[in-house]
Amino acid sequence: MGAHSSENRVQTPGCTDQSPKQCVDLALDAMGGRERLQQIRSVRLQTIGHTALAEQSYRQDPFITSYESGQTTLDLANHHVLREAKLSWPEADPNEAEVDTVWVAGANGCVRRTKGGDSLCPLGDFYAAREMLALGPESLLLAASHATDLHFEPPETLRSTLHAVVAFSWERVPVHILLNAFNHLPDAVETIQEFHDFWYFWGDVQQRIYFDNWELFHGVVYPTNSVEERNGIIWRSSQALNVEFNVPIEEKTFAMGDNVARKSAASTGWNRPFRGEEDTPPAPGVDLFLGSWNSTVVKQPDGIVILEAPISELYTQGVIEEARKRYPGVPVKAVLSTSDSWPHTGGVRFAVAKGIPVYILDLNRPLLDKMIKAPHTLDPDALENMKSSKEPH
Repeated sequence: MGAHSSENRVQTPGCTDQSPKQCVDLALDAMGGRERLQQIRSVRLQTIGHTALAEQSYRQDPFITSYESGQTTLDLANHHVLREAKLSWPEADPNEAEVDTVWVAGANGCVRRTKGGDSLCPLGDFYAAREMLALGPESLLLAASHATDLHFEPPETLRSTLHAVVAFSWERVPVHILLNAFNHLPDAVETIQEFHDFWYFWGDVQQRIYFDNWELFHGVVYPTNSVEERNGIIWRSSQALNVEFNVPIEEKTFAMGDNVARKSAASTGWNRPFRGEEDTPPAPGVDLFLGSWNSTVVKQPDGIVILEAPISELYTQGVIEEARKRYPGVPVKAVLSTSDSWPHTGGVRFAVAKGIPVYILDLNRPLLDKMIKAPHTLDPDALENMKSSKEPH
């Protein structure tokens, strides 16, 4: 049976008897037409927004919130992003809540601009810029139209309305676009991917970005509001107060120090290695390793206790190896984790994979049980590999 016949088995509200490409063409027409979207070479957005700080304490929903205002310039022709923002951070010290940030990203990397020159950009910002360029509202349907694996998926209900779903892959990331059956506009885009920001440790993260508050700009129907949901949590929202297309672009605006940019792109992000050169021994048999998040090795008569498994699998593995190096032949009998904040729990999965008992606060158990069960198929860690190697019963 041919591909077209199998595709027609899937219900396609608003696109009955249409091929996936024809369905995308209807969406392109709804946004103003393929030609108008192709003619957009640059976009400048004046935005305000907020982010739920879920990484600070995953179980304390509703979460505390940070606020942001700024300007984003997308150079679609040359694949550059410039983000200038003022961030209001709720946990800052007195009189230090307002922070100005500027980062620039391109195909080769990303830098943060400071008074002292370019500095390393977090890996999460680099990947966020790549997604903005490829899957933003002005590019999404064009990317779908050119995809060789474009196909229909089963319809989804969004805001009480059944939507046709067209799907394709972008750099091995599965992308689903939810098309409104009545006006054909893309109301949401869904992906499953590994992120490099604070969601890194959750592995295969389900992301849905809602597009809303559509307005007409130079013949293009454009969503001025986007709301991003990750693993079912409404994480952040951004509202464009002003939208400009084809703004003048100067190359120097996106200039980056190549050395810093390449280092940023090559960064391991949150999968940081442990370095045990410096430690503070507060007592005999107690080795405290100071850092952004501390970890401590405690030698007891019957074995070693690791206090905190922070940051990443690689980091916690390094702490355990350092403990065994310092105390040869002494077993690691336990790992203690005291927090539900992501940086403090980043290595717990590794301890579980190695069969080390993990002791936690009872209030944190639902969160950590969820973390242990989270799929990591896109970038398998030790626990995912251990699960997949087991024979089914």
